[in-house]
Amino acid sequence: MTSRGRLFSRKWFFDRILILALPLWCGAMRGQAREALRFDDAQSQGWQSTAQSGNPEQKQLPVSPESKSMREIVQYDPITARQRLKWIFLSPFRPKSLVAGVFSSGIATASNSPEEYGPHWDGFAKRYGMRFTGVMTSNVIEGGLGAVWGEDPRYIRTSGEPVGYRVKHIFRMTVLAYRGDGHLAPAYARFVAYPGNNFLSNSWRVSSAATTENAFKRTGYAFLGKVISNAVSEFWPEVRRYVFRVKKPAQSSTTWADDPTLADGAFLSGE
Repeated sequence: MTSRGRLFSRKWFFDRILILALPLWCGAMRGQAREALRFDDAQSQGWQSTAQSGNPEQKQLPVSPESKSMREIVQYDPITARQRLKWIFLSPFRPKSLVAGVFSSGIATASNSPEEYGPHWDGFAKRYGMRFTGVMTSNVIEGGLGAVWGEDPRYIRTSGEPVGYRVKHIFRMTVLAYRGDGHLAPAYARFVAYPGNNFLSNSWRVSSAATTENAFKRTGYAFLGKVISNAVSEFWPEVRRYVFRVKKPAQSSTTWADDPTLADGAFLSGE
């Protein structure tokens, strides 16, 4: 294949489309963020403390304007320091994260990218280990930096809502996060963690992968992976219930995606 053929390969076009689409997608999500923030401001007077329940720190989530008749008022528990540490250091070991690593590393091994690792089991192990270090570094940055202003990195499901609303929620929670008082705001710590981790990891990656272009590509894939992660967290309980005939647990309309001490959507608690 000629150098021109390699330059304009299918992968070349896909990478450029991803890099160009990322800022457009972020702009669209910023609009969704503004809409959600306006909704939170409008509903701020309707929030009620639940001191009578014995937990004065619990906040009530506002009623969605898109489905007022369906959404229940449910309790939001701000993330504690212990829960934050568990999310940082234990969520990379959850089944969803480990399985995602198998798929991504397997695809990279099959395509032999980067070539320095080789298309064999040893190369797969190196790619898997490299991904794991990236996930852990990203968690440390997002969880640690977010603690400064109370950003909650966990994902909350919206079971019982219309499918359209739940799909919108998946995308919103890619760029938004709850604060300690229960309102939604841009996930600034995530915006720092994803590119920060990928540029930082250039210092220990092989030379062909340690470039600015590849760091931007990995950042785009990280946000895409977050969307997929949210989608799995949102709909996996229904898949378990209808496909694997697992009995539905008693729960509220809006719930943590899994163990509330981790709650980053790793399939379900009790794994």
